[in-house]
Amino acid sequence: MRCTWILAVLLCATPTARAQEEDHGRNAPAVLRMLQPHTAPLADSVATVLSNDAPVALATVVDSKGLLVTKASELVGLLSCSFGDGRTLPARIVAQDAGFDLALIAVEAKDLVPIRWDAADLAVGRVVASSGAAGRPLALGIVGVAPKTVLGGRGRLGVVLSFESQGAVVARVNADTAADAAGVQIGDRILAVDGVPVATRREATDAIRKRRAGESLRLTLGRGDEMVLAKLSLGRGSRERRARRSELQGEQSSVRAGFPSAFQHDTALLPEQCGGPVVDLRGRAVGLNIARAGRVATYAIPGSRVQALVEGLREGH
Repeated sequence: MRCTWILAVLLCATPTARAQEEDHGRNAPAVLRMLQPHTAPLADSVATVLSNDAPVALATVVDSKGLLVTKASELVGLLSCSFGDGRTLPARIVAQDAGFDLALIAVEAKDLVPIRWDAADLAVGRVVASSGAAGRPLALGIVGVAPKTVLGGRGRLGVVLSFESQGAVVARVNADTAADAAGVQIGDRILAVDGVPVATRREATDAIRKRRAGESLRLTLGRGDEMVLAKLSLGRGSRERRARRSELQGEQSSVRAGFPSAFQHDTALLPEQCGGPVVDLRGRAVGLNIARAGRVATYAIPGSRVQALVEGLREGH
């Protein structure tokens, strides 16, 4: 009841105030100003990660001696961290957890303010706020799914198999896909998937559909009188397909599934706003945003789990 009442207060401004705001939704300036007291205490604990001077993610301080945690898959090129006090420091990757797409990065600093994670209840209906760099509130959201395993997206080969031919014969190769990159050609016959023979279109399709995006695959192909081995990494569909999905659901993180434990909230974030903390309306850091997965779906790792992961990464390093 308390959260419901607070949410109602946040969303209900006076008619005069609403008329002065450009956006009347949950990300309206008036709502963000009301969230400021809850995220302001994190001002020195959240930084912006830059790749070749362009922002790619947020990072959350976990140790006063220069350690931060962020989204691993966004870390390419020359890295640095920009802090609310005006400093921009070179950063390097210390360790990674592939399952959670989490990375521990380090900067040369001895005076950072680490965040304090809280194992608060993350039941459905909990009101949360996402914090940006320097403690700036990004948006208001509501937990829609309690912590659970988020299954990985199905891998896509990028071919269409003929319905008219005997066996698994490639009728089309989509551009900018795993099959295209591996040199699969129209007319190729799929004879085996990872060494397991397939005799029909259905057998080949079933064998490939069991795999997730990012998994490696070996195809044995019949090409004319020759036998060809194609090694590839399954993708997430063609650029055209991803563009259509982006138009319908908004921009999404490239890695947005496969997490062993994450809760879902409906905050509308940009992919580069992942890596920062989620707080409840008591200002407790209850999670870390790890992926923008859909129009009204953002995944976050529970704070207690982030703390355990960071400890594991530090020990492993």
